[in-house]
Amino acid sequence: ALRADPRVVFADRRNSGAIHGQGVHIFLGKTGTLDISLMLRGGRYGEIEVKAPGKKPSSEQYQRIELIRSGGGIAGWAQSVEDAIAILSDP
Repeated sequence: ALRADPRVVFADRRNSGAIHGQGVHIFLGKTGTLDISLMLRGGRYGEIEVKAPGKKPSSEQYQRIELIRSGGGIAGWAQSVEDAIAILSDP
C-alpha cells in the first residue's frame, strides 16, 4: 500500500533480528531498527515500525522514532495499513 501511494518514492522492508543454529548466532540489523524505510517526493525520509494488534514498539524503537522526527523526518508505528498511510501525513 505504501509503494502504491503517489507521495512515496520508495518503501523498503528492513530485516532485523537473529538467526541461531548449530552453535552460530548471527544478528541482523541494529537494535531499534524500524521495519520499513521510505522516502516521500520532495526528499522527506521516514521509517515505520509494524506491530501486531496489541503490541507496542520497544524502547529502542520509540527512541528511533523520536530521533527521525527530531531530524525532520516522518516516523511512527502502525498496526494496520490505515495507520501506516496516516503516518505519511504527519507534519
